[in-house]
Parts: sequence; C-alpha cells; structure tokens
Amino acid sequence: MKGLIAILGQSSEPLVKGIEEYKPQFVCFYCPRSSTEKVEEVKKKLKYGKFETIELFLDDPQDFNHCFAKANEAVEELNKRNIYPNDTLLDYTGGTKIMSSALVAATLGRGFQYALLAPSLDESLHYIYMGEGDDDRGGLSYIENGMEELLTSKNPWEIRALESKRKIQRNFNNYRFKSVIDQLDSLKTKGLNSERDEYLLDAIRELASAYSRWDRFHYEEVKEKLKKGSEDLTTYRNLAQSRGQLDISVEKIEENIDFLSLLQEETFGFDFEKRIGKSLAVDMFWNATRRAEEGKYDDGIVRLYRTVEMFGQVEIYEELGCHTDAVPSDLIPEELRSELQRKSNKEGKVELSLHDDFRVLSKLGNEIGKDFIKNEDHFKKIMRTRNTSFLTHNFKAIDEHQFESQRQIIENIFDVEKRVQFPKLRII
Repeated sequence: MKGLIAILGQSSEPLVKGIEEYKPQFVCFYCPRSSTEKVEEVKKKLKYGKFETIELFLDDPQDFNHCFAKANEAVEELNKRNIYPNDTLLDYTGGTKIMSSALVAATLGRGFQYALLAPSLDESLHYIYMGEGDDDRGGLSYIENGMEELLTSKNPWEIRALESKRKIQRNFNNYRFKSVIDQLDSLKTKGLNSERDEYLLDAIRELASAYSRWDRFHYEEVKEKLKKGSEDLTTYRNLAQSRGQLDISVEKIEENIDFLSLLQEETFGFDFEKRIGKSLAVDMFWNATRRAEEGKYDDGIVRLYRTVEMFGQVEIYEELGCHTDAVPSDLIPEELRSELQRKSNKEGKVELSLHDDFRVLSKLGNEIGKDFIKNEDHFKKIMRTRNTSFLTHNFKAIDEHQFESQRQIIENIFDVEKRVQFPKLRII
C-alpha cells in the first residue's frame, strides 16, 4: 500500500494502527482545521515514520461541496506523487458524516480500497465490509477495543456494480441488446476494471453485439462474435469468484454457432439471393417467438406470416430450383399453368403469391404443400389476423392467445423441430 487517505476523528488509535500495519509511503490527512493538534499526536505515537504527509484541512466540515472538492484535491495530490487508486487505502472512519460521505462520493468507482471502523453495543470494535462477508456474521469482523487490526473492504463500487449486472441480466434476457452494450460501456468507465471483470464485460459485450445483429438478420460476423464472447467467458470463469457474478451457458452458445453454420452452408454463405434453406424459415419462426416473449404480438404475427411465406419459398426452390418471383411457366403443373401464366412478366417468368406457392407444391405432390391445402382454413385465419393488425392494414391489437394459437399451428404443420433459443444470463 503506497498511499493512505484518512479522516482523523476523535481517537487517533485506529489511524496509528493502520499506518503501522500498512506502512504507506504517503499519508494524506483529510480533516477539519481544528484537528491540527491531532495530526501531530498521530505522528508522535507512530513507531513507523518513513512516510511523507499531505495535510488537507477543511474550513467547513459540514459543507458537502467544500468537503467533496477537498477529497478530489487529496486524490490529485497523490497522483502528482505517482500514487494511484489501486495502491491507495481510504479510511473514512473519523470526522463528520458529511466528510465521510464526500470522501466516498469523490472516490467511488475509481479503484480505491476502503476501511471503516465502528463501535458495537458491547463497546468492541468491528470493521464493516460493504462487500460480501465470508462468514455467518454477514461480513462484520469483530475485534476487541484496543486490539485494532486494520481490515480493508472491497471497493463499494462492486456493490453498485452488482445492481448494474442485474440490469444487464434483465436487458439481455429480454433481448434489449443495445441497452446491454450501453450499460457495459458505462460500467467500464466507472472503474470496474479488474482483470477478471474486464474479461466478463468483454464477453457479455461480444455476445450482446452478436445477438443484436442476429435479431436484425445481419448474420455476417455473428459466429465470430459468439466465438470471441465464448472464449472471453471461459477465461473469466477461470478467474471469477463464485458469488455475485454474471454467467451464461457456453453450451447454448455452441448450439447457436452450430445452427448458424448450418444456415450458412444452406444459403451459400448467407447469400439469400442465390439460395434459401429451411433453416432460414426456422430462424424467422423463432425470431417471431422472441418478439412475442417481449409482448410484441403484432410484430410477432407479421413475422409468423413471413415464416409461412419462407417455407413456401424454400419448398419451391427445392422442387423447381428457382425463386418464387421468377418461376418458368413450363415448370408449373399443367392444371395451374394457364391460370398462373397471366401473372408472367416480359421474360415469361411467373411471380407466385404465398397461396400460389402451396397450390403449386400440392399439385407437385409436395407433402408441405398438401398439408397447407389441408389446413388452409387455419392459414387464412393467420392471414386475416395479420391483415387486421396495427402493423399492416387495420387497428386491432394482437393478444397473446391469438399469437400462440397460430404459432402452434405453424410449428406443427411445418415440423419445426430445431429450437433456436438465445442463452440467458444468470447471476451466480
């Protein structure tokens, strides 16, 4: 410990013990002007004297702004001497409540360690730990009066950081990935920068960035970001303590990477203009499900409609080797050819509607096409629901029951077996 910033209170004994224990190079006395004699008393009692002193006397220990400014001045004075927060202890035991509050407020989140000695009802002394205790006394370490042992607490920022991590957890698990990134960037600027937590913040940020891109159908770079986040998370786990920290299932991340690899392979490297595959429709289905989890049922029902359309496009491509907006008329089953040729363009290619897709597929003997026609009334209901929502042509809000009943129909008819679920953050 190179630096010590101490509020000198009525008793000089705890501070004497602290200086003897830690043998700082610099001691900054942060105290009322009336404590001048106390400073000299401390110096006389010390056996250890190999340190320099900085004396910052407060003219008004009841003025928070004045005390706050002096606390910042104390930090600056140590910085001038190349003594930085990670090498500095703050003992805010003595002085007025205003002085203690101002000292903590001015230094919180900058990497300092803190110590606070307080009397208990039986007149023994105990140090209050603002971090988590290691025993059943809730973090209180009791010592007898006159036998002080200087114990340091965790940086109080770690307690505030825990609440920030809870907010990050909630936002991540509710797919608000942009908010997660903003929170993480803010957290890193406030002094939570131990090696362990740097890996944690970097890992969660990479994952949030990856899943944000995925949710917006920007598939490029998602796999790389997931892999980087998983690697940082593994490093973090090797360094992490077991309580009050964020964690996530690496196995789930690996499942997501495997799914993206399959989608990438099916679509010739996410080149959807060239080829689409069933995995893309499956992904849209689960994207719609995530929107419903957020309570965005109108958004979800529109995406379910797009899911049905995608399954039709996939099957047409598999059967005819072309996209639904450019089907050669000679590939259309004869029973439908004359009718659908009326929709052909100058090149003689037919652009099929969603309903046309499945009619053509049914005539071709495609099982999905036949299932669609068999359950056509259900799909008409989905289309009507979609067409009356706020996001399309009308002003009717979709509720959870409407969404879920239609989601189940699509899941069953199109045999959506593969689940695409984003992992959830948890605090351990």
